Amino acid sequence: MLASVLSEFDIDYSMVPSLEIIKSSGMVRGKTDSVDAKRIALYLAVNNYKLKPTNLPCDEIMKIKTLLTLRQQYVKIRTQFKNSVKSLRISSKIIPLRNEIKQQEKEIDRYDILIKKIEVQIKDIIKGNESLDKNYMKITDILGIGLITASQFLVSTNNFTAFDNPRKFNCYCGLAPFEYSSGTSVKGRTKTSHYRNKELKAALFKAANTAIAHDQEINLYFARKISEGKHKMSVINAVACKLVYRVFAVVKRDEPYYRLAV
Repeated sequence: MLASVLSEFDIDYSMVPSLEIIKSSGMVRGKTDSVDAKRIALYLAVNNYKLKPTNLPCDEIMKIKTLLTLRQQYVKIRTQFKNSVKSLRISSKIIPLRNEIKQQEKEIDRYDILIKKIEVQIKDIIKGNESLDKNYMKITDILGIGLITASQFLVSTNNFTAFDNPRKFNCYCGLAPFEYSSGTSVKGRTKTSHYRNKELKAALFKAANTAIAHDQEINLYFARKISEGKHKMSVINAVACKLVYRVFAVVKRDEPYYRLAV
């Protein structure tokens, strides 16, 4: 709401993750509104040279983002009902719970309909915007990328304008591995950072599993890495990275995705 008001009055502003300001403050003690204001002002004074004005995404992207959040809430509720049905079916072997199970199943069906309606809304919004629809059609040609994952790409990248390259996007998702070492005494394993967009990483892992199952090239890559002794989750993470690189390639090069014959 604040960003919308600032934009309305043509006031420049920069949106910065709160964690970045907290980490830049070093060792601190205490917390009050006035102290926080001073820390934010100090961050601005020190980093003013690299801050860029922030522009709100278009209305379509903001609406898609809201619908994705609402869909996620509905999916969680539906999962709770599904788990409840499983529990009731076990209990029904001892006591009669037929009516209770039917009621829970009706709720599952209701949320199935609500989720489907949201997905139709998202698709209609994308089709109504030429730029969004163009990128959507290109990235959904990639095996593993469906409506929800593609929509999350469009939202999180502001239709591929917020990130210069796939490496930065992989860092944002928590897919990019980083070395952990110092001199000869500290040598930890290379791993991804826990600073990440958890929902987006989960979606990309699902997309990676789909690609492994249906993309012959990815399937062969997965099988080869597993045979080399690589950990399964590490390989899935690498596949997710490959999908991100493919998505950015077809968008930035402005050309369709061609599936290679293996």
